[in-house]
Amino acid sequence: MKRGTMRRASVAWLMGMVGAVAVFAMVFGFGRTGTAVAQEADESTPAAPTGEVGKAEIAEMPDGAVTYVVNSEESKASYSVEEELAGQGDVTAVGETTAIVGEIVLDADGNPIAGSRLDIDLRTLKTDEMRRDNYLRGNSLESDTFPLATFVLTGVENWSGPLTEEQTVTFQMVGNLTVHGVTKEVAWESAVTLTEDVITGTASVEVEMGDFDIEKPSVGFVLSLDETVKLDLAITAAVAE
Repeated sequence: MKRGTMRRASVAWLMGMVGAVAVFAMVFGFGRTGTAVAQEADESTPAAPTGEVGKAEIAEMPDGAVTYVVNSEESKASYSVEEELAGQGDVTAVGETTAIVGEIVLDADGNPIAGSRLDIDLRTLKTDEMRRDNYLRGNSLESDTFPLATFVLTGVENWSGPLTEEQTVTFQMVGNLTVHGVTKEVAWESAVTLTEDVITGTASVEVEMGDFDIEKPSVGFVLSLDETVKLDLAITAAVAE
């Protein structure tokens, strides 16, 4: 594989984020089993991001580093949660958005660089029920007040790249996620594939609303709601022009 292709392949580590997707309240520590585990705040709790939205937080870019820009039109973040609605019974609520921006940076050898960043606009999450969407913007998720979910990469685990054509690699994407005003270290179970120099990837995790300082929604048409939220991400990125 050519060196340039290897760089593109390595971008895979961050694919799948693209978390926040619906990142909903990602304020958690992620167990290696794929289940979120709440973390107590202490002196080791990572700080909230301070850089420019959608821009990698790298103070000094290494020689030969390559920046990949997320293609929002081909990327998606989503959440799903089980609920019981009046007059409908048990349903799975699914919210989605393509409002994802970010930069993924690889070093000269095609390895991911800490500081790569993704941002998702939670105000744009849409389901099949406008009342649900409007409620979340002003309550619970409070996306009108906390509009962004931000993920800043700190490293990867079990990465076996570079990718080869049509090969899918699984790994854990580790970093600091900020949602609803809280920042926690998280790890996403991720998978990526290289096809004709195009990198696509997915990531998923289950989290508990209460772990993120998010109050369980309480509205008349929702009779009951599972506090476990499944988050799914899909990302496509290309070399910056």
